[in-house]
Amino acid sequence: MPSYEDLISGRSALTTIRNVELDDLLGRDPVVLDNAGLAEWLGNRVVMVTGAGGSIGAELTRQIARFRPARIVLFDISEAALYEIQMALGDAFPQLPLVARSSATSSTRRWWTRCSRANSPASSSMPAPTSTCR
Repeated sequence: MPSYEDLISGRSALTTIRNVELDDLLGRDPVVLDNAGLAEWLGNRVVMVTGAGGSIGAELTRQIARFRPARIVLFDISEAALYEIQMALGDAFPQLPLVARSSATSSTRRWWTRCSRANSPASSSMPAPTSTCR
């Protein structure tokens, strides 16, 4: 299907039909990932994904899981969405340790306070969580 701009400008007619490619929908050049660099950077680290239950957060966790982090902490306000992504990741990556926390609970707020003290966010390499962060 021709673009709207091509139709309006007269460069194309509705009779010009072609298969739609994924790149047509992006509206930008595709991004090529540095898989080796990502594996080195994410491997054996604890990674926290906020909004993990949403569509983008869930896809991020799937992408990150491929690089074998030490653990993924899934954080979201929706307990149902967290459960869904936790089950999907558990099926796809059974050896990957997961921690799911919902910001909707007061116990999570206390947990977050303990963990943020134990694992300084200013650190460029987050250490493995202490026992209070599990």
